[in-house]
Amino acid sequence: MPRITLPINQDWFFETYKEVPEAFSMQGEPVCLPHTWNVGTNQDYHRGTYAYTKELVLDRELKGNELYLEFLGANIVCTVYLNQEFIGTHRGGYSTFRFDITNHFRWDGKNLLTVLVDNRQTEDVSPLMGDFTMFGGIYREVNVIAVPKIHFDLLHYGSPGIKLLTEMNGEAEGVLTLEAFIKEKGCETVTYSLYDPSGNLVLKQTVPASDKWNRFTISDPVLWNGMKSPALYRLQAVLSAGGQDYDEIELTCGFRYFKMTADGGMYLNGEHIRLHGVGIHQDREGCGNAVERKDREEDFALIRQMGADMIRLTHYPHAPYIYDMCDRDGFVVWSEIPLLSLTDNKKLFENACQQLTELILQNCHHPSVFFWGIQNEIAMFGENSYMYETVEKLNVLARELDGTRLTACANLKNVEPESKMNRITDIVGYNLYYGWYYGEIQDYQDFFDRFRKENPDVCLGISEYGVDCNLGFHSDAPKRKDYSEEYQCLFHEKAYGIFENNPWLWGSVIWNMFDFGSAIRDEGGTKGKNAKGLVSYDRSIKKDAFYYYKACWSSEPFVHVTGRRYDRRWQKTVEIKVYSNQSKVGLYVNGKSVGELTGERIFIFKGISLLDGENRIEAVCGGLHDEIILKKVQEPVQEFTYIDPNPGFNVKNWFLDESEELSQDLYYSLWDTVGALKENPDAWKILKDDLPRLWEDPTFEKRVHYELFKLINRRSSAFDESKVKEVNEKLMKIRK
Repeated sequence: MPRITLPINQDWFFETYKEVPEAFSMQGEPVCLPHTWNVGTNQDYHRGTYAYTKELVLDRELKGNELYLEFLGANIVCTVYLNQEFIGTHRGGYSTFRFDITNHFRWDGKNLLTVLVDNRQTEDVSPLMGDFTMFGGIYREVNVIAVPKIHFDLLHYGSPGIKLLTEMNGEAEGVLTLEAFIKEKGCETVTYSLYDPSGNLVLKQTVPASDKWNRFTISDPVLWNGMKSPALYRLQAVLSAGGQDYDEIELTCGFRYFKMTADGGMYLNGEHIRLHGVGIHQDREGCGNAVERKDREEDFALIRQMGADMIRLTHYPHAPYIYDMCDRDGFVVWSEIPLLSLTDNKKLFENACQQLTELILQNCHHPSVFFWGIQNEIAMFGENSYMYETVEKLNVLARELDGTRLTACANLKNVEPESKMNRITDIVGYNLYYGWYYGEIQDYQDFFDRFRKENPDVCLGISEYGVDCNLGFHSDAPKRKDYSEEYQCLFHEKAYGIFENNPWLWGSVIWNMFDFGSAIRDEGGTKGKNAKGLVSYDRSIKKDAFYYYKACWSSEPFVHVTGRRYDRRWQKTVEIKVYSNQSKVGLYVNGKSVGELTGERIFIFKGISLLDGENRIEAVCGGLHDEIILKKVQEPVQEFTYIDPNPGFNVKNWFLDESEELSQDLYYSLWDTVGALKENPDAWKILKDDLPRLWEDPTFEKRVHYELFKLINRRSSAFDESKVKEVNEKLMKIRK
């Protein structure tokens, strides 16, 4: 009997875990999978251990097969029992994993399946921390797989049991490299059949299953060429012994060649492409991480509509079908492990190796995957030799597992251009937020100049950039940290313009395509979400900045009038901004033409007068049009302005004269780094005695490269300003 896969997503019971294993029973809330206990707005966030139970019954015709439980994702630590017997534990919340239950399944009665899922923070499983919600739950599908005793190994890091790599030898010969992992090895053979995109058989070879590697060549393969032509081949592998077929699997694959250069960026099949990327998380409002494929198909339709050609699957492996969708649609993919912080815990490193191995072996057959990401912002609290050694080991592991792709990392601002962190992986990305968290938007150019001068041979791109946007806030004079939709537009217009003026960059990745859950956040009038997305968390609203990128990247003709949520205006005249990928746009107000502009992407009509009451604003270009309604009111609408409840301290009067300000070079102050203050026992004691709330942030002592005042100012509502000023005066009596 061939392999049979049986979904078991119905008829589960869910409850908070509070019993010992001997007391497992079918009780709790009835649920179906996928499921998480954290949904909604992330404002009621739970991290703990929860129990899922199910009565497992299988057709007796399957008896004689070996049985495996397959989890496509459970967050973060998952422990399985069958009939009160321990089956196994998987530590890692985002990859496929399986357990052999053959010797534990009872064919003569009912079976009680119990799954404990724990989303609490650990010391040895990544991510240890992150600006996204660790939802918990059995949030992807679960299957029972029944296979004959002779079968492809289902316990090899959650992989399909075959490692499939493709590459090109020159421009006209495809190379297919295969390695099979077999359970119950003996005199078995594997027959490989490869079918081209039209369904024609182009290769059929039978080889001993014991062969470590099999390498085959394909003449003039149809190339997988990104969104232009994502041509996919289909591989069928049949495992046989004694003239009988026992197991069979199918995988899709594709042939392409590419390279990355420091001065030219990305080349796919000999053609230069500038990567227009978006980062995505897997969750959405109302269901958390327990999304269904139809939801993700809607996400991909929005990404295609905007015109992006690259996806960074952040910050962890996504569902298996996501990689299939990327293959199908022609996206270039950066896929990564959730290593967002690093300690000297050896078990944490071992877990990172496990998660990296799972990521690569489960997904290396996908032609859409070009980059394996091995770390994201782990130098947030500084760098050290152990960090360099660890990242280097992960880089070596990735190359050993798959030498056909490039390794990648995402560094952040405090990683200086001359850092060793920029000299390990094949390509480097930087998560930079000039004009939002620090500096000015134009500082991007200064960074690029400094980086290129220091690293002329390093392939650099922007792996994250963006600003938070609360759709309720609006401004005629948008500025940093006002959370307005208008500042999000202004930021992206200016930042992306700078990126385009540096053609040597491999590209850029917007952070983020969609708003996403982040239980740690309470910022800009938005709680429990990171609002940097170009599309709302529930996917119902495409923010205005979405259309700016559509004007940059999409060939689908359109016009879009911005400001429709800024629907009440009090000024005598207003500016109307229109985004379009057409060269000429006309504007009508209440049915009357007020002008026509020629240009590119951004069209700004100035001095537009509004009548009292409602005004219909319409942009037209040939047969294209878009319109909004603006209402003229008598006074400014206060609700459109963000009022910061945590405005930070005004330090203008903290220094009596210039000499005191200059004395920071000679004496300690709040403007020293945490690391510098920690090195002086007297300074450190002052902080512990007078500002104990600093330690409410568990990462405080790790932020050795951060100026203390900036950390205090971020949480100014937690501190008394006069007390903080007093602490500064005490510190300034301690000579360096």
